[in-house]
Amino acid sequence: MISKVQWTGKGYSFIAENDRKQAVVMDTKNGVAPTPMELLLFAVMGCSGIDIISIIEKKREKLEHFEAEVLETERAEEHPRVYTRIKIVFRISGEIKPQSARRAVELSMDKYCSVNAVLSKTAKVEYEIHLNGEPV
Repeated sequence: MISKVQWTGKGYSFIAENDRKQAVVMDTKNGVAPTPMELLLFAVMGCSGIDIISIIEKKREKLEHFEAEVLETERAEEHPRVYTRIKIVFRISGEIKPQSARRAVELSMDKYCSVNAVLSKTAKVEYEIHLNGEPV
């Protein structure tokens, strides 16, 4: 993976671009784009989402909706201000057995999601699972 970050020339805004010319804007002071630390949260939710959807599809169960939301975070007081706690809620709906939903999330968070593997070195990553609106 090859990527670069270039300052936009305004405040603390940057454009990050990969070798396929796909870009993401980051910002810290102006509020015009997510911060780099917020992008980490997006990354863990996207990474786990890919895993969870893939696992459910392999079980041939019918997924209708998936979303993940970070509800709480805590960061270290001293620099580097790493995440020390992250709480994620996974909302899944469809014709899916509760044990399948739980197993898919567990496999992602404990084995497959590389972003979570990195974040969990400094943060306690907690999660809840809701299937068809009910806690699992």
